Amino acid sequence: AQQSTDNTVRTSLATQFNGLLTQINNIVADATFNGTNLLTGTGNLVVNFNESAAIELTIASANTTASAATGLNIILATGGWVNNTQIDASAADLTTALNTLRS
Repeated sequence: AQQSTDNTVRTSLATQFNGLLTQINNIVADATFNGTNLLTGTGNLVVNFNESAAIELTIASANTTASAATGLNIILATGGWVNNTQIDASAADLTTALNTLRS
């Protein structure tokens, strides 16, 4: 987005960015296995390895929504990205989110 100084182009890119965040949230909301969604941070999945459940593995969920309040903290593009500071803030959010996912 910083390659262009045309505010119409920047606003269009900001709109696309916000649309992608919505798609991320929709995908995360639909990612359910055995009634448990491990991507929303709302529950854990317990896998039993024998009939008596003496040996089990608990897979913890993590909130991977783009939500600023509870998830990866990716904030919607503000101000139509008409200045570089707004673009830099969105880029920093993405870097932080990627680091969170990698850890």
